[in-house]
Order: sequence, then C-alpha cells, then structure tokens
Amino acid sequence: MSRNQEFLHAAVGNINIDITIYLEKLPSPDEAIKARSFLMGKGGGALNYSVAASRFGHSSRLIGVTSKIFLGLGFLNELKEEGIDTKHIKVFEEGVPGFSTILNVEGEQRRLITFRGTNLLLSSEIASKGILAEPVPRIAHFSSVNPILFREAASKIKEKRKEILLSYDPGTETRGNEEKIKEVMDEADVVFLNESEAERLFGRNAEEEIKKASQNKEKIFILKKGARGGAAYFEGEIFSAQAPRINPVDTTGAGDAFDATFNGCYIETGDVGKCVGMAVVAGSLKSLKHGSSSSPYRREIEDYLERYITR
Repeated sequence: MSRNQEFLHAAVGNINIDITIYLEKLPSPDEAIKARSFLMGKGGGALNYSVAASRFGHSSRLIGVTSKIFLGLGFLNELKEEGIDTKHIKVFEEGVPGFSTILNVEGEQRRLITFRGTNLLLSSEIASKGILAEPVPRIAHFSSVNPILFREAASKIKEKRKEILLSYDPGTETRGNEEKIKEVMDEADVVFLNESEAERLFGRNAEEEIKKASQNKEKIFILKKGARGGAAYFEGEIFSAQAPRINPVDTTGAGDAFDATFNGCYIETGDVGKCVGMAVVAGSLKSLKHGSSSSPYRREIEDYLERYITR
C-alpha cells in the first residue's frame, strides 16, 4: 500500500505485548476455567495508533521504549511490514516490556490489566527527539502518557509548533492525574476523551463543560461514546456521528483507530464533521476484529460509508 509522505504522524506512548483471553465467563474465587481462545500480539496505544495511521494511507512514526523480548517475538518486524518508521523506538537489552492482559467475556465490557514495564522509561527527551527528526511530522499524537511528560515534550518542540499539530489522548492516565491533565490540555490542538475520562475531568456535566471550553479555546475536543458513536466540539459547535450497530468481538484498540482516523482525515481536509463520522466507523470496524492493532484499512472505512451512509 502506498503511503502519503506529506501527511506524517508521530505517535508517542506505550508499546506493549498483548495477551487476549476470550472467556464464556469470569472465574469465581478459587475456580479454574478454560478459555475459549487465546491470542498474543502487539499493542499499546501509540503502537495501535501508528498501525491505524499507516493503514489510513499516511506515513507513520512510532516513538517509545521496549526491550529485546518484544523484538524476539517478531513484533518489530511486523511493524516494519506495516510501513511504520521504527527507528525512534528505544530498545533496552534488559527489562520486561509493557504487557496488557485483556479479558473478553461475550456480551460484557472487556477487562484490562496493564503492566507498564519499559514504557516507564519513556522520557520527554526521547519523545521530542523522535518528533523533531526529519522529516518533521504534520501531527504528533500522545497516547496514555503522563501529563507532565506531555507538557515537557511540547515545550521541547515549541520552535516547530507552527508546523506540528499536537493531539493528546490521556487514556488511563486520567485516573489520579485529573487536575494536571486539565492544566496541560491547552498545549494540545486536539484532545480525545471517552465518557468516563471526561466525567473524571469535568464532572457529571462533562459534555456541557467541554462545549463551554471549546468556545474559548482554539482546539478540538473529541468525546468518544463507544457504541453510541462520538462527537467533536469546536468553536462552540457540536459535530456528532452515530456508530453502526455491530456485535463487537474485541473493542481493545478501537479508540486508537478512532484517534488516528480522525487525525488523518483532519490534516487532509480540515472537515471536523466528516472526520468524526470516519473515526466512528473506524472504531466500530476495528471492534469486529480480534487483536488491538487490527485497525481497518482506509478502503474498508470508505466502502462502509459509501454503502451504508451516503446511499
């Protein structure tokens, strides 16, 4: 697949090994049960974003930290085969890479257990050096990184801020970092939140608070609503899109596919409403596939929109 070099994404954040277990039910205390199936693959928010951006047809650079174990499983080669620039992944000889254990019970929300591992060694120096490497990206996306690291990295690239859009999806970092994240959001051009994250930051009237904030700031707030779609808040306007009705098999990584698709569409077109619609479809199509980095290709998104939305 050819990729548009004009639209380069840099993704900063976690690089994980994912262990996904599919179950009929969760075990009771002291109960041993058999899994329906098991999958081990690559994951992590920044990695998933990089794959999704590449499959959207854009160039993609992944910035993060891992160890030799990740390489030994062949995952770095898989990223290269996706067309992703991996030169800015720092690999340590020792240490355990990030791990995620994902429990998928049919008909229920997934459960996620994470171990940060070498992801904890990611620094603002590593992040900024990767972002500022030539060619400079059109957009730099920070996924589930600490707000202090995000702010420090943004400061280190300030001389290039006219060329680089910044997007921030704090993800799991919202828990316990609510006030710090609210302080650093001004550094971002695009902020992604799901509904529970938005409620932690803004309270029960999160949507109203986000709408107010969008009137006063030159930034786009995105609220991801899962099976109910998503909305963008920009210059006081709301752009909403409903999600397709599906029977999801694995929702892990759906938010990352959403982020990459919105950003990819936005740096191409600047059409916020169109991009929310594409992003919602991307997240839904990802949820029909096993594995967190199994993002849909652009043609799948556009085919769906042509068949079911525009007709």
